Amino acid sequence: MTVISKLEKIIGEEKTRKLIDNKFYRYVIDALAMNIFSLSYVLNERFIAGMDWTETGKARLAAAIGNTITGRPYGIYRDFVMKKLNVKEESHWFKKYLADVFTFATGQTPLYVGYLAAAGADSEQIVRGATFLTFVAPLTGRPQGITYDYLRNQFGIENTYGKDSKPKD
Repeated sequence: MTVISKLEKIIGEEKTRKLIDNKFYRYVIDALAMNIFSLSYVLNERFIAGMDWTETGKARLAAAIGNTITGRPYGIYRDFVMKKLNVKEESHWFKKYLADVFTFATGQTPLYVGYLAAAGADSEQIVRGATFLTFVAPLTGRPQGITYDYLRNQFGIENTYGKDSKPKD
């Protein structure tokens, strides 16, 4: 059972549909997806970029603010890339994987540089952190895409592939 189906039972189908159709609601869900996934970056900041725990905490705070602002635009960018590459729900997993890796490398790395700079990382830390993030895009791109797809499904939002993803119970 999904979050949206539970909510529908509480507030009714019509009010649930209005909620789902609200742009702010979609913004919040994509921001939530980006924030949840970005918690994994703590490992990169602490052990690869060489930031201490205070700097890492500042980076996560900056990222939380930044992710909240950019979560939906990144979701829109991901949707755009998927459509341009003709990725569909029924596409082979490898095609989805490649599209998410490309989207991650070209969309997340520039954002991450800004978050590290806002946290006070020096240029060497920024270069190490951003380079590492780009190189791990093959490991992180698809999981982030799955995070977006999962949360959108849970909250009744049309998924990346353009089909109505209202969950069936």
